[in-house]
Amino acid sequence: MLRPLPGSLPLLLLLLLLAALPGLQPQVTVNSKVSAWLGSDVTLKCTARTRDTVTQITWQRKIRGKTEDFLTYNEGSEPRRLTPFAQRVKLLSNESVDGSISIQNVTLPDEGTYVCIFTIFPAGATEAEIALQVWVAPAVRVELKPVNASQYPDTVAECLVSSAKPAAMINWNTSGIEYRSAENTTRQSNGTVNSRSELYMTPTPALYGQEVACHVYQPDVTFTEQRNVTVRVTLTNIQYAPLTVRTEVHRSDGGLLQLACQCKAIPPATYMWRRGNESIVAGSIRDFQSGTLNLSEADDADVNGLYICEAANIIGVNIGSVYLYRESRRCRELLLLPFFFLFFIILSIVVGIWLLYRKHARESYETYTEQKFVEGSERLGNRQSREGYRSPDKLQTETEVVSLEEPQMRKEVIRTKTAPPSHGETLAETASKLQ
Repeated sequence: MLRPLPGSLPLLLLLLLLAALPGLQPQVTVNSKVSAWLGSDVTLKCTARTRDTVTQITWQRKIRGKTEDFLTYNEGSEPRRLTPFAQRVKLLSNESVDGSISIQNVTLPDEGTYVCIFTIFPAGATEAEIALQVWVAPAVRVELKPVNASQYPDTVAECLVSSAKPAAMINWNTSGIEYRSAENTTRQSNGTVNSRSELYMTPTPALYGQEVACHVYQPDVTFTEQRNVTVRVTLTNIQYAPLTVRTEVHRSDGGLLQLACQCKAIPPATYMWRRGNESIVAGSIRDFQSGTLNLSEADDADVNGLYICEAANIIGVNIGSVYLYRESRRCRELLLLPFFFLFFIILSIVVGIWLLYRKHARESYETYTEQKFVEGSERLGNRQSREGYRSPDKLQTETEVVSLEEPQMRKEVIRTKTAPPSHGETLAETASKLQ
């Protein structure tokens, strides 16, 4: 039986006591749980707290039930990379107590448990574990499949999320338009999740051109660097038959008479013109392009008639019409003759009425003058009878007075009426006053 050397027992007990004291045991400090986005660089921190000598640092990982060493390091020497994975691993410090590493371009197979091991003399090996979790940002796209217009809800858009880790949630924004959605998920062998959300809305023509948004987020991502995705899309997949067909008649810059036909339709409509029940053929009427029909400039009315524009796409057909009536130049000239004849008749009637009016006015004036002359003569005769006999020379004077010009006679008669001569005044004196 071995016996301790004299005096060695107290020394052994002292060493055991020092080793048992707190703060003197080697300690390894790590960030126990680390998350990283796929394709990024991630740092695994690992440091030792000890007063003893660190002789070696070793890194190993546990993935899918297997444990492998991939990196070792001795102070004063280059690190040894033991696996292909170690080629993407970088040692961050040359100190013997700092074994922190950086993994470049993290992949999904890198996810697992990493073990940092310090070999310390004389304490031996001390280790700590780090859990690495790899997130995968969602890849989002919105698909629009053709849908015919109707009054019943249908799938107007699909939001597809592929290879998300953890699983993503999908929300829709339709700017207040009523909708509903249905979602399903599929988990892949590598741990990622595919999601699909269908957007149901009523596919009316008014919905065409509206914008919707698919908002994708991952609620289980635990660290602050969220990578939410929003994809906006305009609904251009609503198909509907041609709506109201509008027809117009105008002239081109070159003076060519044109019939235009336009309407709203998805997919765009093609146009075909016909006159009555007959298709338009080559001749005086030329072919059309993009819904515009060019008519000939022949000076006749052979382009007259009912023109029908037929707009059609794969959904349906609609029509518009316009009745065209254009007079020939000969017809226009013939139509002008009655107007000239009517104008001549009206002018003749107006001139005849004006001449009759002038004649009637002159006759009225002459009758009025003659009547006044007679009245003046009668007044003079009455005065002569009252005053007695007048000499022939006075009668001659009276005759000269009444034979004055018509305007003057009118004046004399009026004056005779308003200022009769006094009693005993002779005819000659009266005529002298009137003059």
